[in-house]
Amino acid sequence: MTTFAEKSGVGLSWPEAAAAEAPEGMDKAGEEAAKEGEGEAAEGGEAAEGDAAKEGEGEAAKEGEGMMGKMQLVSLDGFGEIAGAAELPKCLLALMFSYPVFGDAVKAATMAHDLGGDKSANFGSIAAIVGAWVNAQEKSEETSYGAAWLTGDDMDELNEVVAQKDVKALVFPGVCGGWADQADALGQAAACEGKTQVLFKFKGKVAKPAGDKLFVFCRQFAKVESLEAPAGDAKYHVCTLSDYADHVYDSVEAWKKACETIGAVVADAKEGMDKKDDDKKDEDMNKAEGEPMDPPPE
Repeated sequence: MTTFAEKSGVGLSWPEAAAAEAPEGMDKAGEEAAKEGEGEAAEGGEAAEGDAAKEGEGEAAKEGEGMMGKMQLVSLDGFGEIAGAAELPKCLLALMFSYPVFGDAVKAATMAHDLGGDKSANFGSIAAIVGAWVNAQEKSEETSYGAAWLTGDDMDELNEVVAQKDVKALVFPGVCGGWADQADALGQAAACEGKTQVLFKFKGKVAKPAGDKLFVFCRQFAKVESLEAPAGDAKYHVCTLSDYADHVYDSVEAWKKACETIGAVVADAKEGMDKKDDDKKDEDMNKAEGEPMDPPPE
């Protein structure tokens, strides 16, 4: 919030102005209460300090082990100039990747909306502004990598897309980031017991807001070229993706024209099927008229 307020250039400040001063007489009472509290804390603090320190060291060590494979690969400074109202979309994007909690919140809101869940405006404006900016910046053709741990249901759906890759696309909702190096991508995905790790390799147009390490795209429709099982020492599957451009259009007008064309093709096909059915009915009737009638029963 502090960084956004400083960089946005729209007159914001954080933290907000301090609350009104306390009524007369409250300051003195507060000071006395603070002194009493400090004395009580000091009595038990020394005894607990050693134990707390040991516990803290143990927790920090465990936390460190988990974080070793997931380090922040880009910093706020890596995004260049992000100050001022004109740079607001890029500023928000930089904050999403520099502060993953914020980025995850925006992505969660996008996913919930796409899947028919929360329709509130929470983060909706941020997703729209950043998404539009990223779309406009997708100019470089690059190969990028991203890794994820998938459930059994996820793998079933992925295999379904593989089997029908000419008519089905894999959709990455909202703003997504990929890495130029597959080792970086694998290092960003913390291990998940009971799930299958998949390395996604995507070749297509991307934005490069922070140099040549991070590649960004928005709402990518990807065609699954192949899904390969782990080979050699690797323990992850490799899913190779390309731009699914067969039914993706640059404008609503282009999409409408495509729909009209498809509608005309469907109408012609339906007319042909109807004519074929009518011809078959006429043929069956002619056959029936030419057949001798059964003799009357004796």
